[in-house]
Amino acid sequence: MKKIGIITFHASLNCGSMLQTYALQEVLRRKYNADVEIINYSNKGQRQYYAFLDMKLRPRVQKANLKAIPYWGEMKSVRNDYQSFAKDNFVLSGDLLKKYSQLEGIDEKYDIVIAGGDQVWNIKCRDADDAYFLSFVKNAKKVSYSPSMGAMNVMKYAAEPEKYANYIKDFNYLSIREPNGQKWVKELTGLDIPIVADPTMLLTVDEWTNYLQIEEVKEKFIFYYAFSYEKDSNNQIIQQISEKTGLPVYVIDAKSWGVNRLDRFGIKLYHKSGPLAFLELMKNAQLVITQSFHGTVFASLFHRNFWSIRNRVVVNKEDDRATSIMNQVGLLDRYQVIDDLVNIDLFQEIDYESVDRNIERLRKDAYSYIDKFMND
Repeated sequence: MKKIGIITFHASLNCGSMLQTYALQEVLRRKYNADVEIINYSNKGQRQYYAFLDMKLRPRVQKANLKAIPYWGEMKSVRNDYQSFAKDNFVLSGDLLKKYSQLEGIDEKYDIVIAGGDQVWNIKCRDADDAYFLSFVKNAKKVSYSPSMGAMNVMKYAAEPEKYANYIKDFNYLSIREPNGQKWVKELTGLDIPIVADPTMLLTVDEWTNYLQIEEVKEKFIFYYAFSYEKDSNNQIIQQISEKTGLPVYVIDAKSWGVNRLDRFGIKLYHKSGPLAFLELMKNAQLVITQSFHGTVFASLFHRNFWSIRNRVVVNKEDDRATSIMNQVGLLDRYQVIDDLVNIDLFQEIDYESVDRNIERLRKDAYSYIDKFMND
């Protein structure tokens, strides 16, 4: 039985981060009979970002902190939901490690250490860390499983791109999540590496439903899941959609709901949060409107009627996270500027037979990749 350590953004209080962690852990445990644990590491940047109040000393952040204080109770409940999911579902390596130096020697207990998925190779995110390039691993095989660079080209944004080139070249098995990341790794290292599906796509809907207790919701509703809710113009459109359809709109981010006063737009805060609430709403929604990679993945898996929204102005033209997953599942036509949603048939049918074939192909290719490093 192989002993495997996974290092990823498992401690991010973010549904996608935690669900991809869970999926990879369970696939290796249940399908490969491996002894798997999550390396319980979370650096300072990550802990600050997901704290009750963001400790980054910027006026905009501090202003948001002040606005959040009246919603302390709701935020505490949300935090408990995330932490309960981790406690109930993650196999952790031990006590939380907070410094890179604490990782020294931990790889000696593993046959394989896996980095990924999620944006663990995004060198500009708040929780960026060389640990996710497995720089601390000296005694085990190194594997990357579908890491994303988060639209940040190492050759463009890193002070020492050669350092990352050396890290990547030292892996035994390499994969990536998006085409731009694949291209940038080739430019950086000369290596051709495959694109493999995000861990969340490895499990079928039946497996998600059987492995986790996803409750039914009798009410008809719209699930609005985005990485930012601060634009009033977007929220006004969501309000128009709610009025047009006669359906209430739910979000699960208490801090964003409070800070941005989403109640002004009739947007409701769901009574619970965390990954299980995310799956519950995703599975039962009449309509999903999302701005998230994992929102698109789960809406597709659960055969929801959904739209992935994009900004009116493209800020980073190298960001292919949204378009890559939409192309992979064959639903690029569901990627729309939010303004256009009020003028289209929101409930036009999706050919999910075709989508399922695309997902099954992605899943098959991903399992072939896992087979290689698990059978080595």
